[in-house]
Amino acid sequence: MEVVKQRNDRADNIKAILIFLVVFGHMLELASARRIYLIIYSFHMPAFIFVTGYYAKFKPRKILLELIMPYILFQTLYLLFDGYINGEPVTLQYTKPYWLMWYLLTIIIYYLLLPLIRTDNKKQRRMIFILSVAISLLAGYDTSIGYYMSLSRTLVFLPFFVLGNYIGNNRPCKIVFEKWHQKAAILFGTVISSYYILTAEVSSAMLYGSYSYEGAGFGLMKRAVLLIIAWVWILALFNFVPNTEIPVFRVWGKGTFSVFLIHGFIQRLIGKGDFFDSNSRSKYISAAFVSVLVVMLFGNRYVSKAFDYVARGRALRENKDRSTARMAFCTKKTT
Repeated sequence: MEVVKQRNDRADNIKAILIFLVVFGHMLELASARRIYLIIYSFHMPAFIFVTGYYAKFKPRKILLELIMPYILFQTLYLLFDGYINGEPVTLQYTKPYWLMWYLLTIIIYYLLLPLIRTDNKKQRRMIFILSVAISLLAGYDTSIGYYMSLSRTLVFLPFFVLGNYIGNNRPCKIVFEKWHQKAAILFGTVISSYYILTAEVSSAMLYGSYSYEGAGFGLMKRAVLLIIAWVWILALFNFVPNTEIPVFRVWGKGTFSVFLIHGFIQRLIGKGDFFDSNSRSKYISAAFVSVLVVMLFGNRYVSKAFDYVARGRALRENKDRSTARMAFCTKKTT
C-alpha cells in the first residue's frame, strides 16, 4: 500500500489533469465534439469525487466556510449571470443547483455524511461500500429524483467518494500497483472502456448521473458497466500519473476550486457566439487551447489565493485566528 503524504504529488497531478478535462469537456460540448466528450465524461467527475473523498475530513466549520458559503454565493452569481445574458427574469433558489453547481452541493452532502461512513472496522467499511454501490444502481429506478438537491448524482456517484475516503485515509486497500502485467491490464482496460463508450450506444445522459433509467433509456446492467469503466480510469490515473512534483501541475492541483467555479462564466459567454467551428477538425485544438488558457488564468497561485480569501471564508478564518491569538495573549498576560 502506498503511504499518503500530507501533500500527495500524485493526487495534485491528477487534480490538475482532471480540472483541465472538466474545462475541456465543457468546451467540447460547445464544439459538438461527441467522441472525446463521451470518453472524458465516462470518468472525469467520478475521478474528481474519488480524489475529493481521498482528502475529505469532517470539519463543520470548514464545511460551512469552504463549501456551503461558496455554493450560496456562486449559485446566486450564476443565476443572475444567466438571467442577464439571456435577458430573462431571475428567480433565486438554492434547492436546484445551476448547471455545474451540482458538484458543490453533492460534495456538501458527502461531507455531512462522513460521520456515518468513517469507521476503522474493516467489515463495516466493506458493508458500507457495498451498500453505496447498491444505492448507486437502484437510484436509477426512481424517476422522482433528479436535479432537486442534486439527489440523483449524489446517489449515483456515492461509491467513488466512499472508496476514495477509505483509501485516502491509509486504509488497507491497494490502488497503486508495481508489477508490469498489472499496469498492462489497467491500460488494456482503458482501451476496452473507450471502445465500449464509442460503440455501445452510450449517450451523455447515461454518464451525467442525473437521469433515471427510464429518462436516459438504459438499465441497471449498463450503469454497472459504466461504474466499472470509471473505476478502471481512476486506477489508470493513479498508476500512470507520476508521484513526483510537477511545479505547474502542483499549482493547478491547488487551484482546482477557483477554476471550476469561474470557468462556467467563460463557457457561457463563449456559448453565446460561434467561437468553435463544429464542422472543422480544428475545433479540438481550439477547445484545448481555450481550456489551457482558462486553467492558467484562474488556477494560478495568485487568483487561487484571492479566491480562497474572498469566496472560501479565508478572511473570516484569519480574523477568528487573530482574535483567538489576541485572547490567548491577553489571558497569558493577566496571569
